[in-house]
Amino acid sequence: MDKPAPPPYEHERLYGPPANGQPPYGPPIHGQPPYGPPVHGQPGYGPPTHAPQPGPSTTVVVTSFGPQTCRMTCPHCHALIDTTTERELSPIGLLSVLLLFGSLCCCIPCCIDSCNNVKHNCPNCRAYLGQYKP
Repeated sequence: MDKPAPPPYEHERLYGPPANGQPPYGPPIHGQPPYGPPVHGQPGYGPPTHAPQPGPSTTVVVTSFGPQTCRMTCPHCHALIDTTTERELSPIGLLSVLLLFGSLCCCIPCCIDSCNNVKHNCPNCRAYLGQYKP
């Protein structure tokens, strides 16, 4: 039993079958490498390259900081520490102070924890470790 031939490809349907088994595209453009897989030693292709070997890996521990000091290993000096904290007025707290400026209540946002950001630093090397924003 003979199977029917498969339907022609779109290119063959529009332009006919390729002549002499040649591909349906033209010769390479001047300065372009020829079609087909690259051959070592062929102009325009260098020797095969090898993938770079991975270097030593670095482990990063992500710590979520809170409003209080926390115990951790400093990623800079590698000491086991309790972070030092420093409170700083947040932009919302500063806006509250400016809105209340002139009244006796303008100092209240400085005392409210939700109006202050807390920066965590290493007490040994003084490196900045992160920040808590309420």
